[in-house]
Amino acid sequence: MPFRTVRSNSSAMLITSGHALYPSELWNATVNAEAAMESTKCRKVGCCHLPRGIEFTGGTPYSARSAQRQEVEAALKSTSVFSSSDIAGIGLTLALFSLFVLTPVTQAETPNTAPHIEAIQVSSGSMYAHDTCSLVCQASDPDGEELVYSWSATGGELETMQAHARWTAPAASGQYALMVEVADGNGGSDAMVTIVEVLRNEAPVIDGLWTERDILLPGETTTLMCTAHDDDGHPLTYQWSCSAGRLESSTSQAAWTAPTAPGTYLATVCASDGYGGSRTESILINVLSPKPPTIHDLVVRPLLPEYSKESSQGFRLLRGPLCECEIECIASAEGKELLYNWSTTAGSIKGSGATVLFIPPAKPAEVVVSVTVTDPLNQSAYAEAFFKVFNREAYPVDNEVPGGCNCFRR
Repeated sequence: MPFRTVRSNSSAMLITSGHALYPSELWNATVNAEAAMESTKCRKVGCCHLPRGIEFTGGTPYSARSAQRQEVEAALKSTSVFSSSDIAGIGLTLALFSLFVLTPVTQAETPNTAPHIEAIQVSSGSMYAHDTCSLVCQASDPDGEELVYSWSATGGELETMQAHARWTAPAASGQYALMVEVADGNGGSDAMVTIVEVLRNEAPVIDGLWTERDILLPGETTTLMCTAHDDDGHPLTYQWSCSAGRLESSTSQAAWTAPTAPGTYLATVCASDGYGGSRTESILINVLSPKPPTIHDLVVRPLLPEYSKESSQGFRLLRGPLCECEIECIASAEGKELLYNWSTTAGSIKGSGATVLFIPPAKPAEVVVSVTVTDPLNQSAYAEAFFKVFNREAYPVDNEVPGGCNCFRR
């Protein structure tokens, strides 16, 4: 059957061997001159057989379009038949029609533009160990695409939430790099780095530590005071401790209550700056027994025993420096430190402390040597020794007393 053209109210159609091609349905056809010639062998309108050399893909065959088929058959009655000499031109027309009309055209895609980071805002460019700072990444995308933020650091700890981040500095001082990368999801990205310095921290300095009273009775309370400063200007905190007793404080002052047992106790304070720097200082506090000291004995040791004698009234000594005596005071105060104060009514005393040297006068005399023992609580005890100093006298040999002279004999 020859090719026929049909014009309907809606659009033009090309009828080939009973099949209708609609441009709006994007049919693809391949036609050559030989196939067009062979198509004349089919004379039946509505034939469902395809001519050799003509292939159709897609669309709906004419036989399935009953309404359109009736319209086409009615139109065919008023159309003219092309001659075979026009077949070649019709084939070329079909090829061009398929190339420019039936083939869909794809619109060119717009190229992607990468995002851009304008700045990284940091709340502090320098800090100390364990300090924190806030970061904000200012970025934009020319295409208006949603951006994804990726943060990283060469040290410390990062907490991130898209364009915002929080960085905690490590303990070691130095410079640390904080980086952010933004991506638009279509291959475009940008990155930026900022440097934050962690400063070296200097430990605080304790200027002094003292107590209102360093000697207490059991159960008594004293105030401890600490003065300190920090060269970095950091605020200081204080922590107190003691070897015994009770401490109450969290500031530079503390109240210490002595334990019930006498002894020497250690109170310690630690000043910290909150950045790993600290300094410690200690002080000793004495807790004394409330009992006064006791003198148990005065021991006299003559350097020349043959010229001295002890009696119930005291001691008899030969006058002069050759008969000097060593006197020791034996006392106790339950661990308290004692102060010894010696005195004499004649002669002289050499030395200090619990043991001294008594030098008799050059003339006969009755001498009293005394000692006062005082504890830190100003409690005291008193003792004395009596000496009678004589000139040398001759005595019979049978009256001599072993271990000393007879100078005590009247």
